[in-house]
Amino acid sequence: MVGATYTKPDSDGLLLRGYGADARLLALDGDGDVVWHVDFRGQANNTPDYFNSVAAMPDGGALGVGYTSNPGIRQVYVGRASSNGKSLWSRTFGGAADDIGRGVTVLASGAFTVVASSLSTQPGNGDVLLRGMDPMGNTLWERVHGLTTEDVPAALLRRADGSLLVPAKGTKPGAAAADVAVWTFDAWGYGSCKDAGGCAAMPATGCDDTNACTADICTPTGCSHTPLTEGALCKLGKTCKKGSCSN
Repeated sequence: MVGATYTKPDSDGLLLRGYGADARLLALDGDGDVVWHVDFRGQANNTPDYFNSVAAMPDGGALGVGYTSNPGIRQVYVGRASSNGKSLWSRTFGGAADDIGRGVTVLASGAFTVVASSLSTQPGNGDVLLRGMDPMGNTLWERVHGLTTEDVPAALLRRADGSLLVPAKGTKPGAAAADVAVWTFDAWGYGSCKDAGGCAAMPATGCDDTNACTADICTPTGCSHTPLTEGALCKLGKTCKKGSCSN
């Protein structure tokens, strides 16, 4: 289950006006009882944070995707919890206008792809933003797609062949109402074989060099292995130091 819960500002549990909301991940047992829950707080203490989508991680934990608020704008917010309900990390990204996480899909490796609606990529209109991230929340790749005047993704699905499906609504120029469509992208977020080149047939893990301190991605000309920044989280409890993942 995924959602947002209001923070409790005092010991009697009353909710006071002016306090914001935290994004919450919950694990339920077969009877619907709560096994654990964990709250994530974003950029400001008195503004709302929400998870719009949740996915199970291979280790039994969970991943939530939504948004965190700053006065005036919302940015994509991603949080990961362990199998026993502990917050492992959170990430925020976005531009100078509203960017909202709408869906997520996770690979067996723990790497995942986020879809967001983005106003910062095209001010005044909306685009579909896809971002591939590794299990520690490091960015691997990002694609922006704008097919109509305003495009708002509703979810993100992954097919058996690794390609991505994005159900969305979009408003064409001059149209009185929005249309509903399902867009297809390859495992790397490319929208056409022309753009993807050799990536069109490359599985999402096809460029893995087994080094946790490189961002392994497919480009139209082949695999690329970009070093992560010094100090980046590469495994739980470990960071990148001189290109190696260590304590």
